[in-house]
Amino acid sequence: MDRQNQTFTLTFGDQAENHVGMQKVGSLSSVGYNREDLCKAQEWFEKRDAKCELINLPTFLPDDKTFDGDALVLVVRNGLKAILTPQYSSDEFFEEQSKLPKDSKALMYGRVVRKKARHNLCFADESQEPDYENGKGRLVSYESVPILKKVRRELVNVIGDKAKDLVVEGNYYYDKSCGIGFHGDAERMKVIGVRVGATIPLHFQWFQKCNPVGSRIKINLSHGDMYIMCQKATGNDFKKKNILTLRHAAGHEKYLTIKTKKRKLEEEPKKIKRLRINKIFYKKFDL
Repeated sequence: MDRQNQTFTLTFGDQAENHVGMQKVGSLSSVGYNREDLCKAQEWFEKRDAKCELINLPTFLPDDKTFDGDALVLVVRNGLKAILTPQYSSDEFFEEQSKLPKDSKALMYGRVVRKKARHNLCFADESQEPDYENGKGRLVSYESVPILKKVRRELVNVIGDKAKDLVVEGNYYYDKSCGIGFHGDAERMKVIGVRVGATIPLHFQWFQKCNPVGSRIKINLSHGDMYIMCQKATGNDFKKKNILTLRHAAGHEKYLTIKTKKRKLEEEPKKIKRLRINKIFYKKFDL
């Protein structure tokens, strides 16, 4: 197993998909996790000697911006060990995942293409062979991955009934060139992440009107670390441009660059500027 160059993230949530627009597994919950849920999980892990950090994301906003509500991420160092001990180890979890055939293709814009940024898998009660042309990826049954199955089952003890029947999505960063750009998890309200393999940071950034706001939050995640996002932190609402939302990213530097939107008239090409000016003129005079 190549733990030095590969990183796997397993996301336990209410819904999963092999790629945007493809078949979804599970169903979208009406609510995600809140402060009380994260504090309950923190207490469970700390009783088992796992170090926890509860990160308050609004503290990274500039002074002229405020968010009234909770936007929290609970980071648990070696949380996987706390869940698996004494039956399994984090190394065995990685090995179980590394042996699985991954989805290296996806249906994008009506055609099947190779996935270069990362590979994926979804897990369900029943296995399914991929049918990429019809928007269906591979599904791996929980029965065939007993270590993952144990984590899924134990999460109910960690956080309560809101962790029942979670589905699992895997992102497999097969080398150090892989990654995922800034995005929100529009497909789910609940996120519990397990990270194994090489250390790569998880970045959070506030956005408003498509542009970054405030300071970037960088969380280093190592082999066996876990994290739980409250509902706001998942970025489920990231498509709402006028409000403050959160997005996250990970991997190679090329996926971490944010291109800001330029909307000023003077920055537009002359032809587009002229067309807009003419449109304003005709509208003003009802021509």
